[in-house]
Amino acid sequence: MIWTPANGQVELRKRINQYLKDLCLSAGYEHVEVSETTTSVDWKDTYPRADGFNQPDDAHETLIENEHVRVFPIRTQLSKFVHGDAGCIVEILHPVDGRMTEISAELESSIRQAVQQAQITDKHMMKFKLTSTTAGGKTVESLFDARSAPKVPETNDSNLLKFFEEQAAEYKRSPALKLAQELGFRKIAYSHSPGGGAPETLVGLDAPYFELDLLNGDQINLHDFIHGRPALITFWGLACAPCRQEAPALTELFKAYG
Repeated sequence: MIWTPANGQVELRKRINQYLKDLCLSAGYEHVEVSETTTSVDWKDTYPRADGFNQPDDAHETLIENEHVRVFPIRTQLSKFVHGDAGCIVEILHPVDGRMTEISAELESSIRQAVQQAQITDKHMMKFKLTSTTAGGKTVESLFDARSAPKVPETNDSNLLKFFEEQAAEYKRSPALKLAQELGFRKIAYSHSPGGGAPETLVGLDAPYFELDLLNGDQINLHDFIHGRPALITFWGLACAPCRQEAPALTELFKAYG
């Protein structure tokens, strides 16, 4: 990724692109792709976060993963440059959907176990990485609100003082912030990738009717194929890592039940 000036400078960008490609090719890479990110952020404001970070000589960023989360500890200057004040990234594997009104006991336990196993030393900030369905997007802010309690300023303005006092009285920590602080972190942040659809609304209903083309040119009709039998249907692709992980389990189910 290249941080480019917001005002363009096309020739400079081309030269930097070519330099990076040549550098990677000289290092032995067969194929090199360069992407650009245009931003108004000055690199001089971003770099000190990494430059001032004391990277251990034996820094390892071993991924901790379980059924519900992936935890990425941040221990190198490069990661500090990318993620700023975060001490770890907690990726929630399952999308937040319309049924989720709180952080479940299973999810909370998974986060606690993974973070403790990762042995995070820099606990300035925990950063969550989230996805959601259409309905779940509405609950993300309430569950992962990063705001801390508002401070009541010293002022002689009674109206302003009343406003801040009311805000402080109404404030309630989000479940994610409460959990992070219990684990020793000072604050949280999150990145949210909203998705579409509402698959949670289909739970318990009959599978919708559809037909698909087979590799041999024939078609398969779901209802005719199942004939009233219980069935497990999974949609997957070669580029989907979780799909490849579930393939051996599907094979075992097929061997057992046909």
